[in-house]
Amino acid sequence: MAQPACSAARARAGDEQRRWRPTHTGRGACTGLCGRVVALVALLACACECFTPAQPRAPGRGEAACAPRAARSGRPRARRAGFALRACRAGLPLEVKECKLFRPDGSCDPEQADAFLSAYWQKQPVLLRQAFAFESPISPDELAGLALEEEVRSRIIIDWGALDPALRPPGKKDYELRVGPFTEASFEQDMPPTCYTLLCNGVAAHLPQLADLQARFNFIPNWRHDDIMISYAAEGGGVGPHVDNYDVFLLQGRGRRKWAVSTQPIAADDEEIIEGIDVRVLKGGFVADGEWELTAGDILYVPPRYPHWGTALDDECMTYSIGFRAPNLQDISLEFANHMGDLSNPDAFYQDPPAMRNSAQDPGRIAPEAVAKLWREVAHTILGVDVEGAPTDAFRRWVGGFVTQQLRPTTLDNQRSCDVEEAERIVADLEHGAEERLTRNEACKVAWLPLSSGIAGLLTDRDNPCALSHVLCPGASCDTSVGLF
Repeated sequence: MAQPACSAARARAGDEQRRWRPTHTGRGACTGLCGRVVALVALLACACECFTPAQPRAPGRGEAACAPRAARSGRPRARRAGFALRACRAGLPLEVKECKLFRPDGSCDPEQADAFLSAYWQKQPVLLRQAFAFESPISPDELAGLALEEEVRSRIIIDWGALDPALRPPGKKDYELRVGPFTEASFEQDMPPTCYTLLCNGVAAHLPQLADLQARFNFIPNWRHDDIMISYAAEGGGVGPHVDNYDVFLLQGRGRRKWAVSTQPIAADDEEIIEGIDVRVLKGGFVADGEWELTAGDILYVPPRYPHWGTALDDECMTYSIGFRAPNLQDISLEFANHMGDLSNPDAFYQDPPAMRNSAQDPGRIAPEAVAKLWREVAHTILGVDVEGAPTDAFRRWVGGFVTQQLRPTTLDNQRSCDVEEAERIVADLEHGAEERLTRNEACKVAWLPLSSGIAGLLTDRDNPCALSHVLCPGASCDTSVGLF
């Protein structure tokens, strides 16, 4: 098949879109998850009864399916045969040949849903062969037409590195990202004949049939459901080896695609990506524990942070990605804190503890009683509950930076920063009788408080640390250590 003939008229014609129909007509929700606890023996028995694992065979010539990517050609080859691979380390099959999770009427089997959630959900990738009868309700041309629409989030990713060098324009990096909405000319100008992928999100308004597809996955709570992304890839097309931060069911809707997956997740701190390109591609690829060819109706489930890599094997390849995003914990915390802050009384201000002590002997010290009171007030405002126990060092450090920040921006005379080396020289000169004096600028606040360990640093405000803290208070790391702000 040639490149999609993106007709804007086709994308906008309502009656043409109404002719698109999914092959499954039933629509129903799962009747509920089974309440009983499935014992390990029963779970494995259920898996064996409902899921027939692929029988391992001796790999054919050149089929080192589980070898490191670097030991192979460096890029996925468009191999035409399927692969029977070893089971994962947990003993559960990586491939299920007779999946009974989905019923013909469009609902899910409750017991099978329980078995899947207990065995695989967020634990291990698994291929579900012929999960249900499905054929893409739209063609590649029609998907390209949707990519012209403003409300559809569309992208094109070109894998220039997979092309013959003669077809690669000068200066092109291995992967290129283009962001829509596109025009018809976008699919004709500077486009290779193969090795590109079109991805579209936000197409539900144009494809009401997607509600039926989403309903098949109601064994996952509705609040976890995200958008369904539809992609088309020309032969050799893909987005490279990568990890996602969400669960995804990769349903093959048309054509054929080869997938490789790993059963070893990659933590965010350990993820190494290729620098200088527009796409997050794993540097060096990954070791594949499973590799298969998928056809229409096959589903590959991939948990968060598990490496996977898909490559189109023909010019008809369309994949439906049913994603289940989890909110970012930082976003949750900030949103909730902002929400509770909006509900709090804007006229309520901090008041010192009743037994406030004279600070004339040490005015720079932030009293533990004051920090404890702030800890209780903040926790009550954000969480709505009273807390017990001492404030954490993280809170103490934050308080030190917060109360010493400049509420009104001030331009300091002759203000400049110094590094540790210069700070050491200044202190050494003073110790050797230099006729110089360190004087605090009145526009700055300097404070300290006890910490359980470590030094928070000397600050004029929370955004401007001073290197003198490392010189004036070296090695203060015992139980009586001090935080300077």
